[in-house]
Amino acid sequence: MTFEPIRPAAPVTRTCMTVRCTLTSRRRKVPDALRQRIETSCDRCKTRKRRCIRASETSICTSCQEAETECRTTLPRKRRPTASQSNARYALLDSIVRKAYPDNDTDSLAGLAALAERLGVEEGKAGSDLGEGSEAICGPLIEPSEVPEGWLVPAPRGGHHYVGSSSLVFFARCAREIIGKSNMLNQPAFDEAGLRRYLKATEFTTYKVSHTIEANLQGHPATLAASPSATIDAGVSPRDGLGRQRLERALADRLVAAYFDRVHANLPILHRGAFQVKFEGGYQPGSIPKEPGWACTLHMVYTLGAQVLEGEMAGARELQEEYLSSVIRDGLGRLVLTSTLSNVQALLLLSLYQHNAGERNTAWILVGQAIRTGVALGLHRDGENNHFDPFERNIRRTVWWTLHLFEQLLSLALGRPSFTDAFNVNAGMPEPSFESSIGLPTHHFERQVSLSRVIVRIKQAVAVVSVHYEDPVRLLEWYPAVMAIHSQIEAWRMVHQPELTSGQPFLPLRQSTLLLVWADYLESVLCRPFLLCRVNQDIKHSGRPEQIDEVAGLCLAAAQASVEKLLVLANNGMLEGSVWLDFYAIQHAIMVSSLHALGQPDHATTAALRDPTSQLISFAQQTRLAPTYRITMNVALQLAFISGIANDLRVSTRHHSPSAQPSELPAQPHPNPTLTDIEQLFGQLPPDGQRQPDIFSDMFSMGYAPDEGNQWDFFTFGDIAHGALGGQ
Repeated sequence: MTFEPIRPAAPVTRTCMTVRCTLTSRRRKVPDALRQRIETSCDRCKTRKRRCIRASETSICTSCQEAETECRTTLPRKRRPTASQSNARYALLDSIVRKAYPDNDTDSLAGLAALAERLGVEEGKAGSDLGEGSEAICGPLIEPSEVPEGWLVPAPRGGHHYVGSSSLVFFARCAREIIGKSNMLNQPAFDEAGLRRYLKATEFTTYKVSHTIEANLQGHPATLAASPSATIDAGVSPRDGLGRQRLERALADRLVAAYFDRVHANLPILHRGAFQVKFEGGYQPGSIPKEPGWACTLHMVYTLGAQVLEGEMAGARELQEEYLSSVIRDGLGRLVLTSTLSNVQALLLLSLYQHNAGERNTAWILVGQAIRTGVALGLHRDGENNHFDPFERNIRRTVWWTLHLFEQLLSLALGRPSFTDAFNVNAGMPEPSFESSIGLPTHHFERQVSLSRVIVRIKQAVAVVSVHYEDPVRLLEWYPAVMAIHSQIEAWRMVHQPELTSGQPFLPLRQSTLLLVWADYLESVLCRPFLLCRVNQDIKHSGRPEQIDEVAGLCLAAAQASVEKLLVLANNGMLEGSVWLDFYAIQHAIMVSSLHALGQPDHATTAALRDPTSQLISFAQQTRLAPTYRITMNVALQLAFISGIANDLRVSTRHHSPSAQPSELPAQPHPNPTLTDIEQLFGQLPPDGQRQPDIFSDMFSMGYAPDEGNQWDFFTFGDIAHGALGGQ
């Protein structure tokens, strides 16, 4: 029997509905009597999103039986509303609760928990992630077409770089616009020494934004290694493995030890025991490693180890150039054309080094290649054939999740989309025993990955809201969504912070404290558009809704909390300025505190912020910083001195390189900044008595307003500062 197709314009009658139901039932492959929903599904099958097949409810499922793993059922059933439904649903629920209980604290989890207890509502159980319901609300907040366009910034080497509106660069640009609207006569006065120090710091700010992404530093090993004229010693080329001219064993041991002491804990992609066995084998008579990926990985270990020892070991910079050139010129072609685990490790280490060297765009390209190679290897999937032994399975998981975490932080800093947030990722976490074997606390990856899952939503929210920071009404529309994301971060804290602050010996101070710093950092990034709005309204002496002040206060509180934790690390000598991303959090905290002081210079919180912020800046001055962090910290220091949040600091006389000599920058900006320019960011003050008092009468006229011809100069005072200092 056949049916005529139902026309869309025809009225829906009882007969039509009967026909539709009949057609639908006949399309089903399984009869209604045999269709059933699985009542019991084990955790392994749930995480892999596959059918859990078992003979009875109490028996082991076939998947766990084949894998010879424990078959456990602890995860609850998941509700799966769509992303758009979730956004509207939670916004509506938030409004209902606030309207129904106006006198209760509904902004914090503690207040909601107290309200739930009073009403007799059982509190939902928080899982190992951001809560079991996080999967339902971690979808995209908006459609991709609604995300504001970023900017194509001219690159030093030609072409353009994309910068998103959720990036640190855009945040600095917004801060610059706000300063352009302010009259510096209303700001706290500098004494003469403080003003000279401020002018010296701003003298370096002839950098365009492109130099914060691709520094192209003349004299740095990363630039020399990529130069077509670089000379390569064939004896250390990956083409021949270690070659006949092996690095002297004592020096090689020192570089490897420096790598595992300083780099490994932040980027744990190597197993030290397995690495050492292979490394020792390379020094056996007649052994020539033939795998390019391993040779490149070893050379990058040497390069990063030499970067760690720069300033402590003679020839460290030459070693970096030698081995980096070996990887880039002779090994990179093989790394990108073949897929092996060692290739992914080498690409990730090379990306980290390039990132530290100011080549953030190159680092982004390399980490993207590492992701593609990792996906080609199936690192993002645990696989169902289980032919990997436990060691290989765990090292694959470790490399994938380290790659994921590193790429997430880079994508947030640059405002670019992430490529490790694939829906078909089901790689498990490394086993606790394996984490311990590589020097990490147990469940370390679980804590980090669960926190990272909120970054995508933060990027989307910040990208949309930041471009409207001057319009409180537009920000108010996003208040429920921002608070919903904020509650996810709070949920993570409730689960993990008690353990991380317990002081247990199995939790190293740096790793536990830094993880809490990243939680503060993400919260501050999420809420910073509201802080920009509040400061902008303060400068214009305009009113705003109380929700703006509320979220701006959360941003400032998170920055204050991160400063306290960063000072703990600094006092224990644990701040990392050469080979990891600690100074992203430091830069952001200083900029947030400075903006608050700019808008409310006489507020009590501003006075309370001065001492800790000044201490943090002082530690930064005494820390050896890689070029990327020196450039970004320069922007933060300018803002700190402009706003008056930093006390008058003593000038550091420590030189950050053996070759650094005191010198003054020329009046005109370099087309490509030199390494010496970077090193002199915290240089000496000009001699006393050289000043032009009239030039300081109105700081607004000095060019705080954005230059329409080139809006990407951060705080363009280079020429003015140079002239004010008498041509120093």
